[in-house]
Amino acid sequence: MCLCKYIMDQASQPPTRHNVELHSKIAGAYRCLQAWITADPNIITDRQTLNSVLEVIELGLTGTCRLTSNVPISRTAKLREPKPLSQ
Repeated sequence: MCLCKYIMDQASQPPTRHNVELHSKIAGAYRCLQAWITADPNIITDRQTLNSVLEVIELGLTGTCRLTSNVPISRTAKLREPKPLSQ
């Protein structure tokens, strides 16, 4: 899903580029994602799309993506320190 890729790309900008404008763009993209899923829940019936959406939600909440890391899932929850994108 292109919107998820957009959020991931914006969130991966170097710290020097993180400013109010960037955070507003990311927040707007999350609102758009929420509106799409609310309007048509069938969007997430596709496994790949669902994984993309879950990954980008996890990124927003914790600042990391468990699904793309090479660390086994059972270990990542213990190792991760929550760092929401909004900080």
